[in-house]
Amino acid sequence: MVHWGNILNYYIIWLLSCVNLGLPISRLPNLYLWLIVVALNVTLSHLAISQTFPIYSQSRKASEKDLDEIENLYISVCRQLQRGINYACWSEGEYPTRNIADDGIKKDSLYVLRVNHKIVGTMILNNEYESEYVQGKWSVDVLDNEILVIHTLAVHPDFKKHGIASKMLDYAIAYGKELGYKTIRIDVCVKNMPAISLYQKYGFKNVQMCQLNALYDTVATYSIRILKKNIKNFIYQKRNQQL
Repeated sequence: MVHWGNILNYYIIWLLSCVNLGLPISRLPNLYLWLIVVALNVTLSHLAISQTFPIYSQSRKASEKDLDEIENLYISVCRQLQRGINYACWSEGEYPTRNIADDGIKKDSLYVLRVNHKIVGTMILNNEYESEYVQGKWSVDVLDNEILVIHTLAVHPDFKKHGIASKMLDYAIAYGKELGYKTIRIDVCVKNMPAISLYQKYGFKNVQMCQLNALYDTVATYSIRILKKNIKNFIYQKRNQQL
């Protein structure tokens, strides 16, 4: 929106500055021309912002027809991580995979965020958790069916820093609150400081560090996610009362 009052104030200040500099009247800037130029700049800036930030977004459950697009999103995320710093400790073909998405769809627990009809984010919401969660020193004692767990929260690289992960967390929190869950929990690779920072911003508290699904971990000898090295994970929880 163009705030004409502010523009007029800026023009007056500019006009007075020109007078103080001793410029002749004939060389003073024309008000109407100046207003047109400013309005055009504001309009172009608005269009640029609209192209940069999502103008339409929607979160919903994924369906079978979304599977290919979700798999491509996983691949894009893994390749982007492998080119830079692999904060999430994910690896293409190992985790996350098409089978993970397919299982989430079949269990009616995989959600996607679309921007202009394109899937830009995805996550799984259920009350399933790894056995290591039992070791957590949780600050709230709840039953299994009162726990909501967020898994595999992923954002397409082209939409990083657009608030997509925040929108998905907002949705997960609202979802948990609506269905009466008492706590929200999530695990994250200890190196994933961008994600940890976001979770802490939302009020998630660090509970403990543990070895989670590590192939060479002598304590956790089983492996659901096939990883080639030990990965320490933070486990976070969020009390619904704080939502």
